[in-house]
Amino acid sequence: MERNYISFSQINLYSLCGVQYYYRYIAGIKTPSSPAQIQGKNFHAALELNLRQKIDSGADIPLQQMEDFYTDATEKAFADEVFLKAAEAEKGKTAVRDEILKKGLIALKTYHREHAPGVQPLEVEKGFFANLGEDMPPLYGIIDLITTDLRVIDHKTASKSPSEGDADKSQQLSAYAIGFNTLYGMDPTSLELQYTVVTEKGNAKAVTLKTQRSKDQIARFLNRARAAVHGIQKEVFCPPDQSSWACGCCAYREMCQF
Repeated sequence: MERNYISFSQINLYSLCGVQYYYRYIAGIKTPSSPAQIQGKNFHAALELNLRQKIDSGADIPLQQMEDFYTDATEKAFADEVFLKAAEAEKGKTAVRDEILKKGLIALKTYHREHAPGVQPLEVEKGFFANLGEDMPPLYGIIDLITTDLRVIDHKTASKSPSEGDADKSQQLSAYAIGFNTLYGMDPTSLELQYTVVTEKGNAKAVTLKTQRSKDQIARFLNRARAAVHGIQKEVFCPPDQSSWACGCCAYREMCQF
């Protein structure tokens, strides 16, 4: 297990596809980022740029500064190798890059106008280690944003509106709730998914979904995490069904025997 801890990303990937987990974390085979991963990573980085300085300043930086940061980071990422799905490869790398730039800039404008004014950061990209039990590695995670009124916020981009119950079902928010309790010895005032939605037609909107976690929900997540650790320790790496969406966008597809 990488660095003697288990992260939410590792648990999620192992649950999605044990073979992908094996290639990534056991065999250590790195793959190029996909356009969606580039957009998500650079969108988050632009938000972080704003939120870190807002801790002290109490004000958002100009939108143009965030846009310039996002544009530079995205162009740099596309200068390297990028994993393209078949449909993206048909469009060509340059066309896909331009789409990612356009969508990302629309998302930033929407976030800056709709989400940003309503948050005052206390902690940004706050790491935590939480106990999973005896003979278990700790759970590691990084919380996107903790506000001064003790809300825990996870930033999301999407191409369509989320379902009403997505926050209630979010395993990531369960991990964040555990992390927050570990850091502060209490529960957050709310757990939130802040979506910035940009459709294929370029229409945009901001959506916030709020939730809480019960003791039973936390217990179920911890059981899931422990089950993943046991499977990894026993070197059980099961593939998903071949009809799974995970296979269609997998960067390990060409080398996978399944």
